Amino acid sequence: MGTSRTQRRADQLTQQAQKQQQNGITAKVPLAILPDAIYPLADFMQITGKRRHAMREARKRGLPVMKDGRRVYVRGADYFRYLEKINSSSN
Repeated sequence: MGTSRTQRRADQLTQQAQKQQQNGITAKVPLAILPDAIYPLADFMQITGKRRHAMREARKRGLPVMKDGRRVYVRGADYFRYLEKINSSSN
């Protein structure tokens, strides 16, 4: 079995971000979610374009988050597993 569509897309976005960085184009927030990274919730929401209500629904539907006191973080790998889960259950 090959890599999943989600993983291939993540790899593609990672390559695009690396090319942009090599060309001197930088962003305060990365352009793609990387599986091996951990994102503060605000950065994660900015990258994915999700708003507070969408994040609340995603957490209800099984997106795991990590907490450190009042700070909330999302692991890239958890997000990809969540996407696979919700897409496989809706088909």
